[in-house]
Amino acid sequence: MRPKDRLRTLACALALGATTALPGVAHADGEATFGTQTWHQSVPEAKFREYRDVPQGAFLESFLLRGGNDRFRSMFYGKDALQNDELLGLRLDRGIRLQIDGTYKRQPHNISLIARSPYTEVSPGVYLLPDSLQRANQEDPGAYLARMTDLMNNAPHVGVGFRTDESKVRVRARPSQGLQFEFTGMRRDRTGNKPYGAAFGFNSAIELPEPIDQRVWDGTAAAHYQRGKVSARFLVGASAFDNHVDVLRWDNPKRITDRTYSSAYVAGDGSAQGLIDLYPSNEAIRGQAGFVARLPHQATFSADLSLSRMTQNDPWQKFTVNTAIPDSVLNTYYTSSARSTDAKAIRLNQDYRLSGKVAGGLRGTVRYHQNHYDDQTPEFGFRSAVRLDGVAENGSSVGDSLFLTKPFSNDQKTTGLDLRFAKRQRVQLSGTIEYRQRRHSEREVAKDNETYAKLTSSFEPVDDVHLSLGVYQGIRVHDSFILEDYQKGENPDSVFVELAGLRRFDVANRHQRGADADLDVTLSDHVDVGALFQHQQNRFPETVYGLQYLESNEGLGQATLHATDRLDVSGGYGVQRVVTRQLSNETNSNAPPTPDAATDWQAQIVDLNQYVFTDWSYRATQRLRMRAGYTFSRDQASYDLSNGTNTAQDLPDTFYRRQRATFEAQYRLSGGTELGARYGYDKYDVVDFAAQDIQLLGLTAGAATAIYLGDNALDYQAHQVALLVTRRF
Repeated sequence: MRPKDRLRTLACALALGATTALPGVAHADGEATFGTQTWHQSVPEAKFREYRDVPQGAFLESFLLRGGNDRFRSMFYGKDALQNDELLGLRLDRGIRLQIDGTYKRQPHNISLIARSPYTEVSPGVYLLPDSLQRANQEDPGAYLARMTDLMNNAPHVGVGFRTDESKVRVRARPSQGLQFEFTGMRRDRTGNKPYGAAFGFNSAIELPEPIDQRVWDGTAAAHYQRGKVSARFLVGASAFDNHVDVLRWDNPKRITDRTYSSAYVAGDGSAQGLIDLYPSNEAIRGQAGFVARLPHQATFSADLSLSRMTQNDPWQKFTVNTAIPDSVLNTYYTSSARSTDAKAIRLNQDYRLSGKVAGGLRGTVRYHQNHYDDQTPEFGFRSAVRLDGVAENGSSVGDSLFLTKPFSNDQKTTGLDLRFAKRQRVQLSGTIEYRQRRHSEREVAKDNETYAKLTSSFEPVDDVHLSLGVYQGIRVHDSFILEDYQKGENPDSVFVELAGLRRFDVANRHQRGADADLDVTLSDHVDVGALFQHQQNRFPETVYGLQYLESNEGLGQATLHATDRLDVSGGYGVQRVVTRQLSNETNSNAPPTPDAATDWQAQIVDLNQYVFTDWSYRATQRLRMRAGYTFSRDQASYDLSNGTNTAQDLPDTFYRRQRATFEAQYRLSGGTELGARYGYDKYDVVDFAAQDIQLLGLTAGAATAIYLGDNALDYQAHQVALLVTRRF
């Protein structure tokens, strides 16, 4: 047993003792479900256990233990104990005066069980190859393909996936009427690895298992006070993210020595190693104050104000790990003595609402909300950038232009009015109108405004029918577009790094329209049906390159049949269809904004997702119950590509389908014992050119230049059989 598991088992025992050994215990009861299981999967595809643990052999599925007396009550519960997806919880309370809650849960994310890698991780984040291999590849590149093929055929398997462990505690105390304190704490650990794509030049891809070893801490203290018609809430908190693996370093399979330095640049594959910085550790502190007052004439006023400060000061890595480029040259790329970002940001949120009765059945709310993000990170200038290790380039085509970092700030304000009218509870009308203002710093759009309106109606023509309809529209318009922000340097004749017609969808002018409908009908005492439909359309009328159109349609229909006193049947069908249209350019040979239509290309992508579900519950006798369920999901994406020269080839459709069926029978014995049997079937089919038939050694233009993990998606079938016992006491 691992040390963490031993500690967790000890904690469970202590919790069990605390639950059953309270002073003056008046009663104790509970239940537990345990059993044994076997399962078989045709191939080791990780999807079967992607977010769960499927045990082989004995398991404890769930338990609940309660105890208490006239003063204290306790509860200890859990599910999937000692598994990778377990949940444990403990609660102690003394009425409303004191409540203590704690939970521990963990969840796996299995990405691949068949990945392979020739790299050896000698320390966290450092992946090496044998020196003899690198030297042989450098001195005899003609035999690279045969040598690497042999290496990859014998590469060991590596598990790709990670696990998240989360612990929470909450203490609530109410020392007197109207006054309450609450303290919460949380720690989240994430360990494991995930696929990461690195590179040496454009055609030399290296896929590695990126190590994950991260911690998140969060703690808050809050006080709530209420007296008469006035209540107030105050909160302070702090959080921190700690990344224990700050860089990823890997060997270049083609070289063991760094390439000779050139004052102009060093070409791709020039470095014996690659390195990239990973996610920086950071901290945040925050405070919040809220106020609610009930006013005359059924009116209510509320105000909330929160302020937080976020910081990170992760050290910079060198421009390159290529030792052939001397530090004396690298130091000339800096324009100051700074070697870390010293990032700071202040976030301010404020929200004010006044609501009340306007007249008759009409109620309204006037509200104002602001989210202000002030990035106070210093601006830094660099005389060079390194896109790939070993390739240094000047700031622009103009001699000494700088690469400047640009701290982004933004301010979002929303002023809104909500009205709601009800007449005899049969008809309800509601409307919303908002005016949204956004301001951006250091973006190609400095500010934009959006007017948004929504109208919703709800009808109940008879007692058993409920229908609601809604329509909305939003039009976002920016004041101007700053084309100079697409230039590389600060000089007016600097080259463009983006297509002049590009408009990013988050700042582009947008026309949004949508509608939704919801219907619930009780046809009889035995039949209930419901339907839901949602539609949204986004157009970007002034966008030449980028996302031009996005439409989403979603529908769901479901029904429940109470066939007899013993049989209940439910089921439904859902569908979602998303269409996007995007336009870009292969290369613009003419200076912007002159169009180059011959190299324009367009992509229309359609993603269709369908799912079916049904559930059957049958009580055969007073002691025997049976239940069966089935779910079916299918996702297909099609790619329609076209270009100005009519040479574009469509990508193959991608297709994912999963079917899951379950059957369970439970038989109740006398004395609080229940026996059960369970069967599960899982079938997965996939056709995806980007996730299947991936070679461990990739080929580009006849040369082997890429190393992949080979984490292919696989079709599979799986069967589960379990026997269970539930004991109540």
